[in-house]
Amino acid sequence: MKIFIVRLVLTLFFWFIFCIPIWIRAISISNWRVFTKKIAIIAMVSAMTGFSLYVFFRSPTNTSSLSWLGSVSITIYFIATIVSAYYAWPLKSRSQSVITGKVASKRILHRKNRIYVIIPYMTGTDEDASVTFINATFQKTSRPVKRYPAPDFGIWLIEQIYNENKVMAEKTGVLKNRLLCSSCGTELNHNDQLLRKIEYELKYNDFDPFTMQIAIPSIVCPQCSKICGVDLNGSLSYHLNEAIIRAFKSEKIKP
Repeated sequence: MKIFIVRLVLTLFFWFIFCIPIWIRAISISNWRVFTKKIAIIAMVSAMTGFSLYVFFRSPTNTSSLSWLGSVSITIYFIATIVSAYYAWPLKSRSQSVITGKVASKRILHRKNRIYVIIPYMTGTDEDASVTFINATFQKTSRPVKRYPAPDFGIWLIEQIYNENKVMAEKTGVLKNRLLCSSCGTELNHNDQLLRKIEYELKYNDFDPFTMQIAIPSIVCPQCSKICGVDLNGSLSYHLNEAIIRAFKSEKIKP
């Protein structure tokens, strides 16, 4: 009984000394991704499991019988504690890391008393339209919800898609059944319609440029090689806008 109490006290001691403060710190940080917090919690569980196995199941008289378990448990405990501390305390060097694709971490920026986050990858799909944003900047709030970098960002984005870059082919004719290239005016062949990806590099105000990839049914102009979206029945623009909204919702972004 005394041995059990000693083991229990030791377990609780190490739990409070190492695990609880780091866990509370990880949960209290509002400008870290949920994924990071989950990693910290998982590390806490690993640490507790490893040390509990060592304390409760190590034989007090025959240490060689479970020595391998004790060694492994202690190793897991210290590694998990280091990992927990790493993810719980925000290091400045980590927030300035280079983003190199879909699996990279978000980058935190501080400007004019506001916090902004660069999201490395987010995508949305609706019917035959999909939109992907790479390294786009949004305003971070104290809640999980993010905001546009400025109130007019949504209007500016639609303007860039439909007016500045003219993603859709122009429809003409009495029945609006003729398609013209939105860049050079060359007539397009309906039979050349395929699902293609259109990529733009956009820059909003003084924020870093970001990449937007749009995949929609489209035709390549034989004259200027511009890829023009084909919206014969008038629903493609709606689906494209819905895809953008779903991309924002995937990262809890609101106007």
